[in-house]
Parts: sequence; structure tokens; C-alpha cells
Amino acid sequence: MTTAFGRKLSDISISRKLYFTIGFTALLVLIELCTLWFSITTLSAVRSYVGGEGLWSKAQKDAMMHLREYAHTHEEQNYIAFKSFLSVPMGDKAARMELQKPKPDFELARKHLEQGRNHPDDIEGMMKLLIRFHEVHYLKKAFTAWANAEPALEELVLIGEQLDRLIKSNAGDEQIAVLLKDIEGINHRLTKLEDDFSFTLGEGARWLESLVLKLVLALSLTIGTATIILSVSINRNLQKGVNAIISGAEKIRSGLVTTRVPVYSKDEIGMIAVAFNEMTATVEENIQAQHGFLISMSHEMRTPMNAILGFARHLKETEPDLERGESLNMVIEAGERLLDTLNGALKKIEKVQEGGKMLQEVHLSCPLSPSYELKGEGVKVLVVEDNQVNQLLAKKILEKHSFETEMAENGKIALDKLKKTNFDIVLMDLQMPEMDGYEASRRIRALDSEKSGIPIIAMTAHTVDGDRERCMAIGMNEYISKPYKSTELYEKMQQLLGTKVQANQVPVR
Repeated sequence: MTTAFGRKLSDISISRKLYFTIGFTALLVLIELCTLWFSITTLSAVRSYVGGEGLWSKAQKDAMMHLREYAHTHEEQNYIAFKSFLSVPMGDKAARMELQKPKPDFELARKHLEQGRNHPDDIEGMMKLLIRFHEVHYLKKAFTAWANAEPALEELVLIGEQLDRLIKSNAGDEQIAVLLKDIEGINHRLTKLEDDFSFTLGEGARWLESLVLKLVLALSLTIGTATIILSVSINRNLQKGVNAIISGAEKIRSGLVTTRVPVYSKDEIGMIAVAFNEMTATVEENIQAQHGFLISMSHEMRTPMNAILGFARHLKETEPDLERGESLNMVIEAGERLLDTLNGALKKIEKVQEGGKMLQEVHLSCPLSPSYELKGEGVKVLVVEDNQVNQLLAKKILEKHSFETEMAENGKIALDKLKKTNFDIVLMDLQMPEMDGYEASRRIRALDSEKSGIPIIAMTAHTVDGDRERCMAIGMNEYISKPYKSTELYEKMQQLLGTKVQANQVPVR
């Protein structure tokens, strides 16, 4: 099952792998937060019952005190106070009986709990606790002690009524003394039941706290472990595929054009491996077509590599976790090694039969320079790109600095959108279906409006000598080769847009 899951995960695109990891972690965090919320509300309800028991027992003691006073003083206000205090535990009794019905009336139960002097904010939790968990051992034991105390209260009510009749009929002190003795017996019984209720609830609260602590600890460990396992698994799969391509490129550089690399996945790395194998097959079949081979290899490998390195760098900038940040550094380093190896291999290939053009060397390890923190609010950018992964990468890089972005899958769509909408700058891929970037740029410059002068930056995986000059000749303003760094793109955009964006230079870290 794990192997099947690993294979399925390796076939997902890199961006979706990252979204899956983030989503899975967020789900576990949500579960942990729900557990904490449930635990806190449950503990709060237990606390409310402990407080309610204090009110219950205090009212019961006060009722007995006033009943004794009534027996000695025969003053009517003491009997009235006795009945008033006794209404508190009687209200709790009525609430318990209502909530234990198959279909309780919650509004009526709320009124009875308010009669028991429970705080209104605690009542909702108290009702839910009794209904949901009355069969849990500790709560069942506590509620049983509560129910056992109620018959004694009924006896106390009868004794109070009997005492009232004796006093009003001027009965002798001997009869009153008998009732007082009965009152003391009831008091002792209720005190023991009250202690049992409080002790059991306290024991249940400690058990619940221990359970919550274990659950939270288990969830925290699960979140950490699952995130690390997913990150390591994704990183290993990426490195495995990249290292296989590096090894294959080394063999190609040594002259083994029959080399094929294993395809471990169907993501961007797998796409590179497939493209690499198709490339070597083409070379093996027709070694004379070197010019087409160079262009195909440059474009087909740099296009997905642009997405890999771009997403890795973007995530590294926003990645707070040190361990995952180090993993992303390893992916970036491996990708740059792959491109360096590719460039070294291409330099060894002889000039093609016609034109004598060689692939330009691309220096990925450019010297450190200030990075740009742009403020692109209100600046609309038209990204003309047929590759969906590279579309997503450009969108994330631009939206990081609040640029408004719109996508066009080819030059024809871009031309239509530019006629209908005002944009400030165009990022133009060169190789696209229906209408490529060269033709689209020519038509933009030929427009009979001020839109013909919109800044255009060529973004291409082609790096053949003369490509930049060709772009400049048809009216493009700048040229960026893939894979590009976000700082390079920001710098060129700031130069072309001028005062439309604000740029702050910060040291490279």
C-alpha cells in the first residue's frame, strides 16, 4: 500500500505535491484545533457542574439553617427563606429529569438551571455534557450521586411542611425536637452525597485533562512526522530523477548517444527524463541534424526546468521550516548542476553543417547583486505562455509583489486581449502553437494605436546565438532565457516600467 501510494505521489506534478503536503498538514492542524476546542468546552462544562454543586450544597445548607431557626424562633420569614433556598437544588433536579428524557425540552431545562443559579453562559455546555456523556463512567457515577441526593431533599420538604404545621398549631417542643433530629440525619446524608459528586467530577476532570494531553501530543507528533515523511519522500523522488538525468547527461557528454535514462515519475522531472530520452533517440536516428537537436534539447529541458527551479526558489523564499528549506536547497543545487552538465555537453558538440551556430552558455550562478522588492499595485501584466506549469510560476512570482496578471496561451489570444484591455507590459514566450512570440510581437508593433509601444520582454528556452538579436530586431525590449531568476525578471521590469513601480534594493541573503 505504501509503495503504491509512493508511486501515485511521484506521478503528481511538483506544484500539486507541494499543495498536497500543505493541505495535508493544514488538515491535521484543523483536527488538532477541533480537538482542543472540544476538550476546552468539555472541561469548561465539567467546571460548571463543579461550580453548580457548590451552589447546590450552599443553598441546601442555608435552607436547613433557616429551618432550624424557624423551629427555635417560630418566625415565618425563616420558613419563607427555607423554601427560597431549597428552590435552587430543586431547580437542578427538574433540569436533570428534563434532560434525561428521550426528547427533552431544552428551553424548559435552561429555565430550571437558571433557577439553580447557574451562570447563563455555562448552561449550554452543561446541557450538552449531560446529554452526550451521561454514560461515561465518571459522569454517570457523579450524576447517580446527584440523583440519590434528591429523595433526601424531598424528605426535607416534607419535614419543613410538617414543622410549619406543628408551629402553627402550637405543638410541644418534644415533637419539634424529633423533627430537628431528622433534619440533622438528612444533612449528614446529603453532605456525603455532595462530597461523592464533587470528588467524582474532579476525578473525571483529571482523567479528561490527561486524555486531552495525550491526544494533543499524539496529533502534534503525527503532524510533525507526516510532514517530515512527505517532505523527505518528495525530495528523494526529485533527487532520484534529477541524478538519473545528470548521469545520463554525463554519458552523452562522453559520446554515448545511445544512453537512455530511467523514468521514475510522471511529474516535471519525469517529463525531462522523457524529453531527454526522446532527444537522444533523435540524435541516434539522425546525427546529422545537430542544429534541430540543439534547439529541441535547449527548449524541452529548460521549459520544465524553469518550473522546477522557479518553484523551488519561490518556496525557499517563503519556507519557514529550516529542514524543508535545506531540502529545497538540495533540489536547486541539483537542478543547477544538471544545467551546468547540459551546457558542458553541448559545448563539445561540433558546429552543425549549415550556419555553424552554437548554443549559448547560460551562467546560472550569477554574481550576487541586490534583489528587488517591487510594489506592483495597479500594474497589469500579460503573460503569454503555453505551458501551464510555467504560467503558474509566473503568476506566483508576479503576485508576490501585487502585480495584476492575465494569461494568454498563444500569440493570437494575446493579440486579442491586448486590443480589448490595457496592459502595462507583456512577458512573451517565443515557441507557442497557432502564433509564436515572434509573429505576435511583430503584429503588436504594427498596431495603429498607442498600444503598439507596450514594453515586451522575451522569455524563452531557446538560447541559440543570434536569438536575442532577432528579438530586438522585431521590436522586443528585453530578453530573458529560461530558467530565469525572479530577481532578474523584477530588475528588467523595473527598468522598462520606470515610475509605474517602486523598487527597493535589499542585500541578497
